[in-house]
Amino acid sequence: MRILTPQALWFALSIPIILILHMILRRRKRHVVPSLMPWEDLLRTYRKSVRFRTITYNTNLFLQLAAAAALTLALAGPVIVRQGAGEGRTIVILDGTASMRAREGGTSRFELAKEAVRDVIRGLPPGAPVTLILGG
Repeated sequence: MRILTPQALWFALSIPIILILHMILRRRKRHVVPSLMPWEDLLRTYRKSVRFRTITYNTNLFLQLAAAAALTLALAGPVIVRQGAGEGRTIVILDGTASMRAREGGTSRFELAKEAVRDVIRGLPPGAPVTLILGG
């Protein structure tokens, strides 16, 4: 298996960021009390001592991690390279649209592409089957 865009794997850093954010966030439950005066000292020590909390099972966390992993894989573009029935065959698709008529350094993009196709064909072993398709 090959990865077409290995730079997209940097997006995998979002997974630990999601985990850290879930550890930092505090979920407070509301309690009705007659007065907050006895609780002020306790709240101050609690805020200082608990910076991170353990990760518990959370459907939202699971969905966010699954989405980040799926997006990372989709951006990376994994490709399975198989060798089998089509082994030894080369298919070249040449773009023949109007955008290929633009000039790059004195020659058109189409001429540059044709030269690249010639280089590919020259690099093949003698007698290798080649299919050339002009897309337009």
